[in-house]
Amino acid sequence: MNDKRLNTYELDNVALIYQALVSKKESHFFRLSLNLQKPVVIDILQQALLNILPRFPIFRTSLKRGIFWNYLEENFHYPTIIRDTEIAMGHDITQAHAYPFRVLVYHQRISLETTHLIVDGKAATQFLQSLFCEYAYLLGVEIPDNDAIIRPETPLQSEELHDAYKNLLLQKALPKPKKRMGEAFYEPQRNRRPFGVEVVSFRLPLDQTLQLAKQHKVSLTTLLTAFYLTAYQDRMFLLPPKRKFRRPLRINNPVDLRQFFPSKSLRNFIGFISHEIDPRLGLFTFEEILAQVHHTMKKELLDKHFQPFIGQNLRSESIPLLAVIPLFMKRMVLKRIHAQNMRQESSVLSNLGAFSLPEEVASMVKDVEFIPAPKYINKRDCSVISFKNTLILSISRTCKHNQLEQFLYERLIEAGLTPKLSTYHGYEQGEH
Repeated sequence: MNDKRLNTYELDNVALIYQALVSKKESHFFRLSLNLQKPVVIDILQQALLNILPRFPIFRTSLKRGIFWNYLEENFHYPTIIRDTEIAMGHDITQAHAYPFRVLVYHQRISLETTHLIVDGKAATQFLQSLFCEYAYLLGVEIPDNDAIIRPETPLQSEELHDAYKNLLLQKALPKPKKRMGEAFYEPQRNRRPFGVEVVSFRLPLDQTLQLAKQHKVSLTTLLTAFYLTAYQDRMFLLPPKRKFRRPLRINNPVDLRQFFPSKSLRNFIGFISHEIDPRLGLFTFEEILAQVHHTMKKELLDKHFQPFIGQNLRSESIPLLAVIPLFMKRMVLKRIHAQNMRQESSVLSNLGAFSLPEEVASMVKDVEFIPAPKYINKRDCSVISFKNTLILSISRTCKHNQLEQFLYERLIEAGLTPKLSTYHGYEQGEH
């Protein structure tokens, strides 16, 4: 243990919400996995983790409880690779010296589980890329200089640790957002007992999927969101009339704000675009849903759309009364705010885009998976990532099978795609 004074970091705006929500019901961990061509050499991967961890200070932390706010404190304890027997996503980060991430190995699979307490999906991708490149280097693969990959010797840039939201607020006075949305339809079926997650993955040929998006003159995210929203509508119309016409269907797309507000921050920096259909107006065709998602994207995928929401969230942090409320009371308030926000969406579809690796190491990887955290209220989330010519769309659900995934599969088949389906289960720690 190092005796020097430990560095501390404030939680960013996204993390302030998540720190109040970690429980047996929701770990809020998401997972990125590399499926390799050969079995993982755990000792080598362990050394690779130790080599790169000092280069990612926000990962080398543990969550500490303060009087008014939680915070992150530098952690010099020894992180170890875990043998992965199931997809749990139930790491308890409240334990002393627990890291806000873990690396797991199962035969030929390397998995990184982490949380929005420290990073978003883009930053987590950067960490996993660096970890795997260091692993390949220790196996004897020569890694050329590549600005896109952070190596242990790459100089740390102070901006990587900045709260990018606050940097944006300092640049301009941001207006208040429009009125809040009402409650959306979300899965009425009960969660599993014990609480657990089942993952359903669709492997699609990337070139075919991109060609289909091109034929419709839309983006890949727009196309997949329309498929997902259509499958949700199919599911909704199986329900009794009193239930299915109660609320609109609403799917949110997380957006990497770095494309609008240049930032090198390796913390959270995301916004959201919301797509909605109202079943009270009748059954929407796939073409109608696709057109609506496309126009919403064109209308709202602008920097000016995200500024009001960022401004309001940050201004709420600086309310004088809120600053002096004890943490246990803040947690109750934040949990209620989170529940209200979750009820405004039916689900989320998050597209991380293409996972890239240098050519020298890309041949060692078969494909890449991105699995969203299980949700107690919404009960289902969707994520997308691609590598080489494989696109993997994964759905994590906390409820039992109820045909939505089957409807999605049938919609993909009807569109001329050839999805390969796989499923597996996992349960939170202590809930077996």
